[in-house]
This record gives sequence, structure tokens and C-alpha cells, in this order.
Amino acid sequence: MPFPLPHPSEQIAIVQKVDELLAVQETVAKAVLHSQAKAKSLHRSLLAEAFAGRLVAQDPNDEPASELLARIKAERAATIPKQRTRSRRTPKELAAPPTRVTGDDYQQETLPL
Repeated sequence: MPFPLPHPSEQIAIVQKVDELLAVQETVAKAVLHSQAKAKSLHRSLLAEAFAGRLVAQDPNDEPASELLARIKAERAATIPKQRTRSRRTPKELAAPPTRVTGDDYQQETLPL
């Protein structure tokens, strides 16, 4: 079955165009990788600035974090801790002990807790 081929000068032009496009693709790929690395770095910097409180102007009337933490600690120390109560579930509501099926007759064996 015959397969038509373009003229040799047209083949050379096609190869040159493909080479140009591959070079452009390689340049774009490098630029994308560079941009991704820069975005990752900017993301880290942005988070660092946010956690340092330097992204927005701070309200001078706000209580400093150290004083807030000290006040919370003092409030916790002043309150009476709640005593934990036992579960009010009845024995009927308690879960069955873990078991294991053993032997060919499928007898259940209670596992130690």
C-alpha cells in the first residue's frame, strides 16, 4: 500500500518546526518548575509572617499572649476540678468479652482481658 510522503524540503521544514516547538516546551517546563519552587517558598514565608502576627496591624488594646496564657492558667488553678464518675451502664449493656473461634466445631473461647 503506497504511503504519500511530503517533498524533502517540506520534511526538513516540519522537522525544524517540531524542534522549535520542543525547545519552547522545554523552556515552559523549566519555568513551571521554577514557579512551583517559588510558590512553595512564598507559601512558607506567608505562613511564617501570619503566625508572627505581621500580616495585619495589631490592636494595641489587645492583651499580650503571655498575659492571656497566665490569666487562663490562673483561672484553671482557681476552679475545682470535676470528679470523674463511673459509667452508669448496667451489666446487660456492657459489651461481650472478646472471643476467638477455635477448632473444627467452631467453639468460642473467651479471651483474657
